[in-house]
Amino acid sequence: MFEDARRLVGIDGPREEITKLLMEEGDNDSKKLLKVVSLVGFGGLGKTTLANQVYTKIKSEFECTAFVSVSRTPHMPKIPKDILSGFGYCGTEMEDDVQKLIEILRAHLTNKRYLIIIDDVWNTKDWRTIECALMENNNGSRVITTTRHQDVATTCCFLSQGHVYHMQPLDEHHSKRLFFKRLFDIEDGCPEQFRDISNDMLRKCKGVPLAITSIASLLANQSKHVETWEKIHNSLGYELDSNPTMEWMRHVLSLSYNDLSQELKTCLLYLGNYPEDYEIETFDLMRKWIAEGFVREKHGLDLEEAAKTV
Repeated sequence: MFEDARRLVGIDGPREEITKLLMEEGDNDSKKLLKVVSLVGFGGLGKTTLANQVYTKIKSEFECTAFVSVSRTPHMPKIPKDILSGFGYCGTEMEDDVQKLIEILRAHLTNKRYLIIIDDVWNTKDWRTIECALMENNNGSRVITTTRHQDVATTCCFLSQGHVYHMQPLDEHHSKRLFFKRLFDIEDGCPEQFRDISNDMLRKCKGVPLAITSIASLLANQSKHVETWEKIHNSLGYELDSNPTMEWMRHVLSLSYNDLSQELKTCLLYLGNYPEDYEIETFDLMRKWIAEGFVREKHGLDLEEAAKTV
């Protein structure tokens, strides 16, 4: 969230697109209505970073602005409190009664044009509570939410002029720019001796900014010898668990894994039977899941159809 904008890569296009969705689309009457844009994508894609960049760009156009984080297991009274604090509210009624806090917040927003970022929403129940505080006052207020879940993103946008924005990984060009900028302080080149191993590690990162920056930060603290890089490359799994530089990456992976159903956890762990970079035939994999009893029978579907829903 606090990354220097000059160090970011591939952010300009998405930032302008989100800004346009929030500020420019529609006629004059529709621009006065509350609008929500929800950024959705898996952990590490840069949802918070993008939301913050849009927030920084447009917040001067609003009377009240706030940036709050929800998290997986939120203390719900804290969210309206944080929004009020972001608005500069200094009332004495800041207690832990969610309903009273929402009433205070709604009263504060009655005639205001506001911009609120609700970061990291994990479920629709939490959003339904937060949504109660968002006044529709025809003042052109805007809300950005970020979430990992499509159903949450859709719910966030349901009662407003909402738009779900699907986050995308960085393309090959931007992945290399980010990687090399962190490692060599240049965006468009890599010493010849590191080219092959850099390309292989970038391939493993799949365009995920957090993965690229985590591995680049790890390598930046090592000697610039190919042998050292190869050793790290070959032990990335171990480094993920043991090196403080990779802590954020491990944290994001753990959150993503823990949020899966037990059935999906089992199916995912089963992939550990295959060698690295092995091409897995989808049909064969589903049959093995079925044979192992990982996929439960679902009414109206045969087992293979049930496996495809997983």
